[in-house]
Amino acid sequence: MSKPKYDPKVYGGLKSQVNPDTGATYTNSEIAKLLDVDEASVRRGLSRPESGYSKHLVPSGVISQLRAELETPILLDSLELGAGAITADWHHPLTDYGLVNTFIEQARDLKATNYLIVAGDWFNVDSLSAFDFKQDEAGLGAEMLGSTATMEVLFKTFKRVIFSWGNHDARMHKALGYKVPFTKAMKMMFEDLDPKLLKRIQFTNLDHIIVDTPVRGKYLIAHPKTYNQVPLTSAIKLASKHLMHVLTGHSHHTALGYDRSGRYVVGELGGFFDIEQTQYLQRTTGFPNWTQGYGFLSKDGFLHMESEGWSSFIHKRSGR
Repeated sequence: MSKPKYDPKVYGGLKSQVNPDTGATYTNSEIAKLLDVDEASVRRGLSRPESGYSKHLVPSGVISQLRAELETPILLDSLELGAGAITADWHHPLTDYGLVNTFIEQARDLKATNYLIVAGDWFNVDSLSAFDFKQDEAGLGAEMLGSTATMEVLFKTFKRVIFSWGNHDARMHKALGYKVPFTKAMKMMFEDLDPKLLKRIQFTNLDHIIVDTPVRGKYLIAHPKTYNQVPLTSAIKLASKHLMHVLTGHSHHTALGYDRSGRYVVGELGGFFDIEQTQYLQRTTGFPNWTQGYGFLSKDGFLHMESEGWSSFIHKRSGR
C-alpha cells in the first residue's frame, strides 16, 4: 500500500511548529511519524521551494569566499614532451660536479633532454639549518654561485626544468617566516640567473610531480618527508596508496624494484651530493651510506636508472 502524499507546504508548515510533547520544533522524523510517511518523503518535500522552509545553511556566498583553491600537481605528458631526466638531492654547493658533467653527457646520448625534474633539495641551505653544525664553505653565497653555474650549464642541454619542494630548500621558506610561497622563495634564490632562463623553470609548492606515459602509465616523482633506513620502503607505500609507479628523493639511497603487487616500479633517485665535501657525515652514525644516482624516462615511459657501479634499463620485452 502506497504512502499518502502531501503538498510540500504541509511539511513546511509543520516544520515551523512546536511539538507539544518536546517543546521544540518538529524534527523530520517526528513529522514522518505524524503523517505516516517515511522520513525521506519529508526531506524531499522540504527541499521543494514551495514548502516555504528555510534551511539552516551557511550562506553560499560565505562558503565561496572561504573555499581554498589548492594547488594541483604538475602533470607532464611524456608522449607530448618526449624523454626526460629525473633527479633529486643536488645539495648545492656540496655537489659532485664531475657527476653532473657525466649526467649531462648521458642525457645527450639518450636524447632525454626535453625536461629535467628536480625532485627537491636542489639547495642545501646548511647556514639556515636548525642543527648545531654549520659548514663554513656551504653558506648561501656559495650555494647561489654553484646553483647558478649549474643551471646555466643544464639549460644548454635541457629545454625546461621542473622544480618541486624539498625539505632543505624549504629552510629558506621557513627563514622568511612563510610570508611568501615556497615558489617565490626559490625564485629569490635564483636571483643571479638570467631572467630568460628563470622563465624556463617551472616551480611548484608541492613535493611531487606526475609524469603520464603512454605505455607504462603514471609516475609519481616525490620528495616525501618520511625517511626509512630500509631502501624503497617509502616508495612502496606510496605506490600502494597512489596506484602508480613511484620515484622518490630524500632518502639519499639509489635503489630500484617493484611494489608488493609487482605491478608498479618503485625507485629511489640517490642524488648528486658529494659525501667527501659534506663535513657532518664525518660524525659517527648508524645510518646507511649515501649513494649517488639519477634516472631517465623514455617517451613511452620506460625507466633507465644510474648509480655507482651499475646501470639498469627496464625496457619493453618482446611480446609484451
